[in-house]
Amino acid sequence: KLPAKSCLTVSWMGRTLMAHKPDVSYTPASVMKLFTALAALQSLGPTHTYTTTVKGVIKDGVVTGDLYLVGGGDPLLARRDYVANEKYPTLTPSYLEILADAIVAAGVRSIAGTIVGVNERYDDVRYLATWPETFYGSEGGPLGALMSSDGAALGQSLKPDDPAIGAADDLHALLGLRGVIMTGQSQRGTVSDSVPTITELTSAPLIDIVREMLVNSDNNTAELLVKEMGYVVKKSGTSVDGLGVIADELQKANVPVTGVSMLDGSGLTPQNTTTCSALMSVLTAQSATFPALLAVAGETGTLGAVFKDQSIKGRLVAKTGTLRNVKSIAGYVPLKGADPVIFSMILNKTGIDNQSQYRPLWYELGDALSRASSDPRPEDLAP
Repeated sequence: KLPAKSCLTVSWMGRTLMAHKPDVSYTPASVMKLFTALAALQSLGPTHTYTTTVKGVIKDGVVTGDLYLVGGGDPLLARRDYVANEKYPTLTPSYLEILADAIVAAGVRSIAGTIVGVNERYDDVRYLATWPETFYGSEGGPLGALMSSDGAALGQSLKPDDPAIGAADDLHALLGLRGVIMTGQSQRGTVSDSVPTITELTSAPLIDIVREMLVNSDNNTAELLVKEMGYVVKKSGTSVDGLGVIADELQKANVPVTGVSMLDGSGLTPQNTTTCSALMSVLTAQSATFPALLAVAGETGTLGAVFKDQSIKGRLVAKTGTLRNVKSIAGYVPLKGADPVIFSMILNKTGIDNQSQYRPLWYELGDALSRASSDPRPEDLAP
């Protein structure tokens, strides 16, 4: 039995098979990232990339002043060791080691100054005010246009307050391992356009970055995508402007936004709300794109440990969401030669985020959805 505060909607081949409180709004947690994904793909485009730049003046193997590491907003910039130890390893990282190797290949043997992290593309808001403070630095942030390894610097137990310092420290350490000599502590600063570029690192295309965000429920990627939308579309790299872009894109996609309150891009804000109807509209609008960008039941990302012994394993793909007293799931059962089954479920109840409470409901839904085939009889699917 569904909790009193919950919605569930299932549709297939243009027919609504289940609609339990579809237009009542609830706290969605990370399924909110589906809205961020739709808006990013529409406003930035699937081929959009980020560029991290290294600048400085080289003379006879020496950087005569400071070496500048200029952030381009890439949310997947990271060290190899960090990715290797993540709970959900980054799918398409931009390895900082590639930049370090390229700097050495450019002939740099020593740096007269220090490494300066340049973090100007976005604003200086490191954490959203709507997040619980217990999430700061753990679930999300500190945010910035120059951010390596989610802000966790090599050899430091605490994240630096400014992620540009952490990224500069990382590059400092990696260059040291490659024999580059330098003194002085990393700094944050600015750089003149006249300083020449030594090397650049281009990210994976946006569609792969969106996949990372959805499969692994990557909060920092979601929030940096919001700032990037603000920067590109409204020339202002702020969360407020980025959320405005999302609102505009939802309107363009004819998503019903009554009952939708989106205060961040990740879903970490407990005051976010949405309806199952709005989720279904987003999923329907992106039914040709999203299935390949979502976690697979029993196999990958946030669904890797769920549905392992269920009939729907390997077939259902979805975005999940978890907060205290919140559990949600929304996605598809793709079918060969037929339209996918589309579903959304939001559960709000004390303790519902415990496995013993939500998994029986998820598995009951999964069992019903598993009866879908490319020779459909929609009446077979009602949960």
